[in-house]
Amino acid sequence: MNDFHFNDYFPEEGDEISGFIKGLFMRKKQEYKRLTMRDLQEGIIKEKIY
Repeated sequence: MNDFHFNDYFPEEGDEISGFIKGLFMRKKQEYKRLTMRDLQEGIIKEKIY
């Protein structure tokens, strides 16, 4: 799991208010990479998730 970058796939954890305020000041909406069941299955088999 050391090579897995959580923030590339999911938003930061925290309260909704700080996320809302942060969103007001960001020019571009954060886009996240797609993570599918196949990606998870292949990661388990290869013992690595990209």
